[in-house]
Amino acid sequence: MEDRIQPRVIFHVSASLEFNGSDVNGNVENLSLSGMLINTTDPVPEKTEGEVTVYLSGSSSELSLNMNCEVIRREKHGVAVKFTKMDIDSYIHLRNIIAFNKIDEYKIIKEFEEAHPGIQV
Repeated sequence: MEDRIQPRVIFHVSASLEFNGSDVNGNVENLSLSGMLINTTDPVPEKTEGEVTVYLSGSSSELSLNMNCEVIRREKHGVAVKFTKMDIDSYIHLRNIIAFNKIDEYKIIKEFEEAHPGIQV
């Protein structure tokens, strides 16, 4: 992970991937503003488009992040997804998770702008 241009953080929470009428559940291994790795042994074909939900829960509330995505790589124990679309609330929560774990907000914003050139932050 150290060779990646985009900051990626280790973050373990539950997630689900919905595609073609199917749901796959797993756990997030790592994530960035542009994608994540989900640990799952369920078969998900590469280039599949769908929606991924990341479940965050705290002591007083439940929160989920919802992003459109594409499966870009299949591994033995998981799938790598690239985020293709997200709402502003999901972006803010995701940015805060990464900033809290990485502490380089300038690099995080630059990554988002490079991954999503049409969106200004």
